[in-house]
Amino acid sequence: MYYLSGKEADLHKKTDHGFVQFLVVMAALSVMLWSCGAHVPVKEVEEAEQALQAAKDAQAAVYAPEEYAQAQEKFYSSRIEINKRSYKKALGLLEDAKKDAKLATTKSQARKAIQTAQTQLYGSDLAQLKEYITDVCDIAEKSLEKAESAFKDEDFNVAKQEADMSLQLSKELPKLLEKKISEESKKSSASIEMEKISKQARAMVEEAQKEAAAIIAAAERKAADLESRSLEKWFPSSYTVQKGDKLRIIAGRREIYNDPYQWPLLYKANRDQIRDPHVLFVGQRLVVPRKVTIEEVRDARRQAGAPDPFDPPPDAYHPSDYQ
Repeated sequence: MYYLSGKEADLHKKTDHGFVQFLVVMAALSVMLWSCGAHVPVKEVEEAEQALQAAKDAQAAVYAPEEYAQAQEKFYSSRIEINKRSYKKALGLLEDAKKDAKLATTKSQARKAIQTAQTQLYGSDLAQLKEYITDVCDIAEKSLEKAESAFKDEDFNVAKQEADMSLQLSKELPKLLEKKISEESKKSSASIEMEKISKQARAMVEEAQKEAAAIIAAAERKAADLESRSLEKWFPSSYTVQKGDKLRIIAGRREIYNDPYQWPLLYKANRDQIRDPHVLFVGQRLVVPRKVTIEEVRDARRQAGAPDPFDPPPDAYHPSDYQ
């Protein structure tokens, strides 16, 4: 067995005493740290700072000032508690600060989205837009109404979604309006073009009808002229007195009336140059009336002493033959 010398025994006693003192100090420190919250909440501080920065970037000071101010106040209070080594209390404040900052961010984003959507939708000529694209305008307005209602109910996520939808539709409205007007313009142009073509077609038809009428009239005139020439050939409208002619003889000629009893017709038509129906001069040009009625023919035959009845004989020319 080994025994310590006097000096070694004294040194060992001193060492044991120092170690015991160390253990006592460490135990006391551990108790103190445990009572104060155990550790500095570095991670929680960083998370709270990030949440506050996000709220600041979202302009929470403008759109959610109350929530943002509360988040800042709780964050600064947590720093005071950390300096006082009240870590447990600091953790609670940091957690609340982070929640308030996130709420401020969400509320701010929703409010900003609603205001932007309102400016986009109502800043345009909504009346004109509704006139052409009513359905899309109605959807945009309803989405905006839903956003405002959700914001009042503090459902900021839904409010932002509806506002974003309204904004997206509102941005499309000018393009849709331009497209609609273009389509209407094309329809109008097509309608105008069709009307123009229709007018041209009507004008062409009218012109064709006029030309056809002119051709028909010309043909009728030509036919009438040919008929007149034919009638003139077979039924002359004038006669030149020859040697030995009398009205009775002239009326009896085949090409005149083929009926001597119709001579009073010649006398009546030429009273301006015949004073005595029994006296004619060679070279006289007598008018042979053709447009006479059957009554005039009968009256002429009566005057000339024709036997009763006074109708022209079958071989004589009837007025209907040369009218």
